[in-house]
Amino acid sequence: MGNIDDLPLRGIHWVIVGGESGHGARPVKFEWIDSIRVQRKEFPVPFFFKQ
Repeated sequence: MGNIDDLPLRGIHWVIVGGESGHGARPVKFEWIDSIRVQRKEFPVPFFFKQ
């Protein structure tokens, strides 16, 4: 999986993040979710986490 430290959030209206579900689903890394949540605070972009 790639590095998510510098997401280009300009021009994005929503940030929706979710984990995998079902057989063979991989665990989601909280650090990735939190990094995305913090980055979007620089812009007026709503954040939604779903599972």
